[in-house]
Amino acid sequence: MKEKKITLNFNPKARLLLQLGDQLIKNEKVALSELVKNSYDACARYTKVNLYKVHTDKHLTQGKIIIQDDGFGMDKKIIETVWMEPGTNNKENIKNNFNNLSKEEDNLWKRLPIGEKGIGRFGVHKLGYKIKLISKMKNKNEIELNINWRQFEQDSYLLDEKIELLEREEPKKFLNGTTGTLIEIENIRKQWTISDIREVYRSIQSLTSPFNSKDDFVVEFNVDENKIIDNLFDPLELPDINLWYFRCDILEDENDKSKTRIKNFEFKFSPYEKMLEKLQERIIKQEDPYIKDDELIYLEKDVKEDGKKETEYEYLPLEGIGSFSFEGYIFDLDAKTLNDSEKIKDKSGFKNYLKENGGVRVYREDLRVYDYGEQENDWLDLAQSRVNDPSSSIGNNQILAAINLNMSKSKELIEKTNREGFVENTTYKTFKNIVKIVLDKIAFLRNEDKDKIRAIHVKEIDSSESAYSLINTVKSDIVKNVDDKRVQNKMIINLDKIQDNYSEIKELLLKSSGSGLTYGIITHQMQKIVTEIKYRVKNKSDETLQELVNSLNLTIESIMNLFIVTEKDEYNAVEFIKNQKNSFNYRFKKHDIEYTQAFDDDNDSTLYIAENFVSGSILNIIDNSIFWLEHWFKLNKGAEKKKIRIDIKESDNFTNIIISDNGIGFLINVETAVMPFKTTKKLKDRGTGIGLYYVSEAMKVNNGELYIPITEEEKKKYSIPKEFLRGATVILRLQKEEK
Repeated sequence: MKEKKITLNFNPKARLLLQLGDQLIKNEKVALSELVKNSYDACARYTKVNLYKVHTDKHLTQGKIIIQDDGFGMDKKIIETVWMEPGTNNKENIKNNFNNLSKEEDNLWKRLPIGEKGIGRFGVHKLGYKIKLISKMKNKNEIELNINWRQFEQDSYLLDEKIELLEREEPKKFLNGTTGTLIEIENIRKQWTISDIREVYRSIQSLTSPFNSKDDFVVEFNVDENKIIDNLFDPLELPDINLWYFRCDILEDENDKSKTRIKNFEFKFSPYEKMLEKLQERIIKQEDPYIKDDELIYLEKDVKEDGKKETEYEYLPLEGIGSFSFEGYIFDLDAKTLNDSEKIKDKSGFKNYLKENGGVRVYREDLRVYDYGEQENDWLDLAQSRVNDPSSSIGNNQILAAINLNMSKSKELIEKTNREGFVENTTYKTFKNIVKIVLDKIAFLRNEDKDKIRAIHVKEIDSSESAYSLINTVKSDIVKNVDDKRVQNKMIINLDKIQDNYSEIKELLLKSSGSGLTYGIITHQMQKIVTEIKYRVKNKSDETLQELVNSLNLTIESIMNLFIVTEKDEYNAVEFIKNQKNSFNYRFKKHDIEYTQAFDDDNDSTLYIAENFVSGSILNIIDNSIFWLEHWFKLNKGAEKKKIRIDIKESDNFTNIIISDNGIGFLINVETAVMPFKTTKKLKDRGTGIGLYYVSEAMKVNNGELYIPITEEEKKKYSIPKEFLRGATVILRLQKEEK
C-alpha cells in the first residue's frame, strides 16, 4: 500500500467545557470573583451580587445567584467572537496594545483589563446549571443568552450543541439608555453552608483594595438571610483600630535602573486609648535616618574568594515588575492589648476577620490578584519566620496589607491559568524578595513599639540560675556526696559533655534568628533534668543518678536535632511515635505515669514531615502533660493513676497524632494557649509559655495544623476514652502528602 497523508481536526466532546470549568475554577469563591473581575474589565463602577435561597435549597431547585453591573456591556458581535470562544486572547491583545487602540475600542476600554486567559466565564458553570445572560451596549440592541449546562453532559460533540441568542431592539432589562450585564444562575450545583456564604462574602468584600479606590469600583453583596452576614466584622473600622500603619512606594533609582529604592515612606504607631498614659504616638517618615540612609533594596550573600568568606550585595531591579506601592495595617492580638482599645467592640469578630483575611495581598490597578493573602498561601513565608523568631516576626493574622502593581509595567509577573498567583519565574522571585526586605524593615520599627507595650503588660523576670550554673553545682555536689570514684568520674565526664553541648547550642542559637524560641526550649528542658540531678545528689540517691544523667544526654541529643534543618520526608507513623516516646521513658517512670499506646503496631499510616519540627512539637506537648499531671494529682492527693495516651487516626486529608492525659486540662482558652509567652504556670522556672506556640507554628511549616478539642463532644469524635475526657487532648493534624 502506498503511503497516504491525511489531515485531522480535534473534535472535542461537549462535556469538555464542564471538565474545564471544574479544573480551572477552584471553588465558588473564585468563580464569583472571576465574574466580578469581568465586571471590572467592562469598566463598571458598580457591581451587585445577590444570593437567594442558596442556603435553604436542599433540592437545588430554588437557589439563585444574580450578578449585575453597569459596565459597557456586550453586543452580538462580542458574544459571538469573544464570550463564545473560550481561551480568546481579546483582553491580552487589549493589554498589549492599550496605547494604540482603535477609536471604537478606546471608547470601551477605559481601564486596562485584569483578565487575559478567557476563562472567567467558566465561573458560571461552577455555580449552577441554568444560566441567563442579558447585556446591553450603548446604541446597540439588548441581547439575551440562555444556557443549560446539563445538555453538555450528553455524549455529544461540542460542535453539535447549539446556543440560541435573542436580540431585541426594545430592551427589557437595561432601560433609559443604561448599559451593563446581568447574569442569573439557577439550578445551583450545591447547597451552600453558612460558612460558604461568609467565605464568599469576605472574598467579594476583599476584591477591591481597602486602601484606595481611585476608579470607584464598588461591589455590593446581598443575601436574603441577612443574619448570616450581619454580625461579621466591618472592615471599615480598620483605619481606626490599627496600632501600626505604614505606606511606601518602591521605585526605580533615578540614575541607575538596576537599583530599587524605598520612597515616600511613612510609619505610624497609634497607641490605644488606655495606653496613652504611658505611650505616645510616633511617626517615622522618609527623612528618618533609618530609612533615608538605607533606601536601597538589596540581598546580602556570603561568597568565598581565595578561601575567605566575603559579603556580596545583590541589588534588586524592578524590570518587568514596575514601581508599586505597599500599604498596610499591623495589629497586636494579645488580649491585654485589645482590652486597651475602647473602639474594638467585637474582639472575637475582629480576630476572626484577621484570621480569614490577614496577610499581604497583591492588586493590579486596585483589583485583587488571587491567591495572595489567602490562608493557604503563605507566599512570604511568614509562618515559618514566626517559628524561627516569634517575638519579632509578623504573622499573617497580624497584618492586613496591599501591594498595588501597575498593570502595564508588571507584564513579567504572569498570572497562572488557574488564577492562583503568578508563575514563579525569576521576576516573581525578585518581587517576593523586595517585599520581604521592605516588610523586615517595617517589622523592626513595629518591634520597638511592641517591646514598650509588653513592658506595660508583663513584668519581666530574669532567671537567677541558668542550666549551665546548675550543672557546675551538680558536679560539686557529686564530688561531695558520691563515694564511688568510678561512678563519680563517669558522671562528671558525662556532665562535662552535656555542658559543652549546652554551650555550643547556646552560642549557636543566640546568633540565629530563632534565638527567642529555640534557646527558651533548650533551657526549659535542661533545667528540669539538671534540677532533678541536683536533688538526687544532695539526697545521695545514687542508684538512679547514672540513669538520670543518661536521660539528660538523650534529651540533649534530641534537642540538638531539633535545630538541624531537615527536608520533608516520609516516615512510618508507628515507628516515629515510638521513637519519640522512648526519650520520655525515664520521665514516665520517675513521675509514675502510665503510658497507653492506643494504636496498633500494624497501623500503616505515614507522615510526610520535617522531622525536627514534629519531634519538637511532641516534646513540648508531653512535657506540658507531665507538668499538669503532677500539678493535678498533687492537688487531688493522687486519687487516680496518672496517664498519658497516644493514638494515630486517619481522616480525609490528615494523619492525626492524638496525645491525651487525664490531668487538669486547659486553664486558659485555646486561642490564648497557643500565643507566645502566655502561661498559667505560676513559678518562673516552670515554663515560658512558648511550647504550644511552637507546636502551632511548626504544624503550619508542615502544612498541617494544631487542633485542641475542649468539649467532651469534640473529644469523643476522636474516640477519646472516658477517663481522658477531663484532661488535655492535643491533636497534630499532618497532611498525608505534601500539597
